[in-house]
Amino acid sequence: MKKILSVLCVLVIAFMLTACGSKTGTYKLVSMESAEMKLTAEDLEKYGMTMELIIKDDKNAVLKAAGEEKQLTYDDKNFTGKNDETGEDESIPYTLEGNTLTLTQDGEKWFLKNKIKYFHMLLYIG
Repeated sequence: MKKILSVLCVLVIAFMLTACGSKTGTYKLVSMESAEMKLTAEDLEKYGMTMELIIKDDKNAVLKAAGEEKQLTYDDKNFTGKNDETGEDESIPYTLEGNTLTLTQDGEKWFLKNKIKYFHMLLYIG
């Protein structure tokens, strides 16, 4: 019984560490800031500003915002997608620290959190 429990604990910890080290998952907008303003999660909800970024293992992602979906690709530094007005590729730099993904464009920063990774980190720490 102890051996089975030990194996299960090792598998759970390995799964959590893998999940924490991966970019994949669903990230939701929790705040944004620019030189002129700063919006909290409550502000964003009040104004109906929602954004969801679904990052897949195959270097593809889907950005859902304002009732529309945009297909993106990504590498270690940028998300890239077609600009709706020009039809040209446009890159958006990002950083990932823990469960927080930060998109930076035109002097604005958009902060998105992966709720599942946060839960896994709490399980691992707790």
